[in-house]
Amino acid sequence: MRKSRGLLIAVTVLVVVTSGCDSDDERLARLAQTSNQQQADQNAAMAENTRAVAEGSKALIEAENQSRQELVALQRDLRSDQAELSRQRDLLDRERRSQAAAERRDSLLAPAIVTLGLLVACIAPLIIAGFALLGLYIEPTNEETESVAAELWLQLHEVETPSLQEISHSTTGGTPLLPLTDDA
Repeated sequence: MRKSRGLLIAVTVLVVVTSGCDSDDERLARLAQTSNQQQADQNAAMAENTRAVAEGSKALIEAENQSRQELVALQRDLRSDQAELSRQRDLLDRERRSQAAAERRDSLLAPAIVTLGLLVACIAPLIIAGFALLGLYIEPTNEETESVAAELWLQLHEVETPSLQEISHSTTGGTPLLPLTDDA
């Protein structure tokens, strides 16, 4: 850019110097005109380059903005994934703790149940014996005695059992094994 300005100044000075002179030197005029044309072409090329650089810069800025937006979106997704992982880790930790507590409770409960069962099995006969002994010391009431006696009497008379004499006669063929009472 400095080179082209310096050239432009030199051409302008040359054109001014030559225009002040009355010389018909065409060659100098053509040189000045050619220099001016070259300077104009260079200026147009520089303007085109500047425009291209500006467009490239604009495209670069837009691409950078888009990449930043994508980065922000990715960071947001990463944070949400991390939050989800943290929530799942906490849930897993709570579940692990509850299972450990259940295993401790189960490991304490099983021996307690076995011990309680053995204790009940050992004490049950003692309780039954205690009730039986207690029954010996409690005298039955008249109503209970009468009901038991009535039931025994009914049972004896419902099923007629052979008398002792009949049993002894049937087994010895008529001769009693035991001496009979005076009735025989």
